[in-house]
Amino acid sequence: MNQIEEELYKIHAEAREAAGDKNSNQSETGTEASGSQDADVRSQLQPIGTVTSIDQGSPAESAVSI
Repeated sequence: MNQIEEELYKIHAEAREAAGDKNSNQSETGTEASGSQDADVRSQLQPIGTVTSIDQGSPAESAVSI
């Protein structure tokens, strides 16, 4: 759990840093800029876990079907 927490802090710090750099360098505004920044950040992230099953009737099951 500690490792996951530390990695989440790193991921969010890197995302904030990347967003700050892109905000100062981009001429886009509003939702378009935010959407492209989110996509850029997501493409740089590495997964730290994999979901192998979802229990029937769980909140995760209802989230998957959205």
